[in-house]
Amino acid sequence: MDLISATDWHSAELHDLDWGDQSPPSSALAPERVLVVVDGSSGRVLARCALWWQDTPPAGEAIPGVVGQFWSCDQGASTMLLAHACEMLARQGCRLALGPMDRNTWHAHRLVTWSDGTAPFPLEPEQPAAWVQHWQAAGFVPTWHYHSSAAVPTPGDDPRSERIRARMQAQGMQLRPLQKDRFEQELAAIHQLSLQSFRRNLLYQPQSWDTFRQQYQPLKALHEPRATVVAEDHHGLAGFLFAYPAPSVTADGASRLVLKTIAVRPGRDCAGLGLLLADHAYQAACEAGYGEVIHALMQDSNRSALMRSETARVFRRYALFSRRLDQTTRRSSGGLS
Repeated sequence: MDLISATDWHSAELHDLDWGDQSPPSSALAPERVLVVVDGSSGRVLARCALWWQDTPPAGEAIPGVVGQFWSCDQGASTMLLAHACEMLARQGCRLALGPMDRNTWHAHRLVTWSDGTAPFPLEPEQPAAWVQHWQAAGFVPTWHYHSSAAVPTPGDDPRSERIRARMQAQGMQLRPLQKDRFEQELAAIHQLSLQSFRRNLLYQPQSWDTFRQQYQPLKALHEPRATVVAEDHHGLAGFLFAYPAPSVTADGASRLVLKTIAVRPGRDCAGLGLLLADHAYQAACEAGYGEVIHALMQDSNRSALMRSETARVFRRYALFSRRLDQTTRRSSGGLS
């Protein structure tokens, strides 16, 4: 096996490789370096990844480097690839390698680590189960944990909601549907709220408006208008919940509604608003005949993961992996430059 290091996915040294039924990833995320492991005799691509070490997400006191755009069909190739990736990140001064993550958490990240066999839903990460072993064999450990759960929607609010609703109404809080004919303006307000709501999240980095708009514009046609809702008060947008239908069905033939994102403006005046947004989505799911509501890709420690937890079943678990880098890492794979 041979390893090729290039500046981006369109570099000349990658043009004549046999990519099989895949193609090189997009260079839009501007990686600092891309690595490809190929079969030396045939030129067939066995594994590949991209690296970022500038302007990476904060990870405590350690300086992180990011490994993303990962793909592999061979564990030996993965071991070689990830060893060289870690050495290169260590040479750049990184003390922690994170992955798989395409630059930051606004883009694809995490591996599925466990599943009960429930059909995947749109925008959920999927990968061969063997990739978990590939990363662990290269010295990475699951560090941050997530899950998706499903619950049968039932009419009626959460028992805690009545008191919260009364307080919100006294503050002038109102819930309304997302206005599809003003989607651009709605999205701009959601972007600003996201910058506030997610700033304390794990590995958070702010996203520019142009990038956010490009990433979320396709969701205009996907969202479920009966369940997607925004909350406003005299300060402006206070919260939103984005929901969309899953085309696959449950084992008994029922359709599913995915709750993708719940965001609430920080502050005591909005405490409990997330629960009201979830109540609205559950009521809409009941009225529309959905058989299950999916709470998608929740961080295990996230408080919103507790909503309706008494009736929810976890059907998938995910993890973001990390590996500590040190002087030994720099010497381990023979001085890649």
